[in-house]
Amino acid sequence: MNKEHIEFSTIREDFNQYKVETGQLLKVKLILTDVIIEPSNDGKESSSLGVQDFSVVISDVEFDTSDFEYSSKNQVTEKDHIKELKFDTIKEVINIYETKKNFIMISTRILKIFLTNKKDKTNSPILRYSHSYFINVIEKDSLYMENKQTVT
Repeated sequence: MNKEHIEFSTIREDFNQYKVETGQLLKVKLILTDVIIEPSNDGKESSSLGVQDFSVVISDVEFDTSDFEYSSKNQVTEKDHIKELKFDTIKEVINIYETKKNFIMISTRILKIFLTNKKDKTNSPILRYSHSYFINVIEKDSLYMENKQTVT
């Protein structure tokens, strides 16, 4: 069985933005990294999508992180949580990608944000979050309306 990696282009890709009670700005997006079509045993095609979660925290406020350990966000776990933080949604977007046959829409929504006992190399506290997401694939052919002509 041969996998086929399908080319895609980005129509829109942007960050969701959340203002955290600490004064930090959390920017998050879930991006498309791969589209794969593979024939299945029953003769039909199955597809899979590769996605990657990407986030940035902007800190314009000073924090006392002298008791925090240096770490990277990939090494921080649930056991490092200090407390759940309140936040406000500033902007949520739907990222849109296009293949020859489909439009792919991806969106994520932050559910919870946690302050951890870790800091990054800039001495800013590392935030963790939980999120939900949706992925919707729409066939382009389903969008075209029947062309009707009338004679008057």
